[in-house]
Amino acid sequence: MNAREAAVYYYMAKAQETMGHAQDARAWLEKAANHRTGNLDESDFYTGCAMRRLGREQEAAALYRSMLEQADRILREEDSLPYFGGFVSNLPGEHSVRIANHRRAHPAKFYALTGLGRPEEAHHEKEQAAAWGAELRWLSLIETEQEELIHESF
Repeated sequence: MNAREAAVYYYMAKAQETMGHAQDARAWLEKAANHRTGNLDESDFYTGCAMRRLGREQEAAALYRSMLEQADRILREEDSLPYFGGFVSNLPGEHSVRIANHRRAHPAKFYALTGLGRPEEAHHEKEQAAAWGAELRWLSLIETEQEELIHESF
């Protein structure tokens, strides 16, 4: 399962909708809404966006709240080793557990807070992610499009 599949499905739905193919767009949104990685990443964010566009607002909010809770737990236990591939270890290439945990938790909080419609707090988490050296490409894309992503409906 690719971590970015829900984003691809979500944007396929937007393309189909733009071309006037409502049934195809809905099918892609359903696919995105049913794609959960549990990785606290952009894919889970787009899963929530698809849920919202399909009118499943409560389900989307629950997903985002769960992401926020999990990210907060990672930060509370910042020196604990995460599970990777079924084994307790830091991620490949990561030498500091604390850094790895912050690089994972702050982007997750950004996605969750953006999904919950809290842009100021999300922006703060993006700044924290940058300070810890996290990858920012998806965060920047989502921040640019957040108004459209959060408030559009199908």
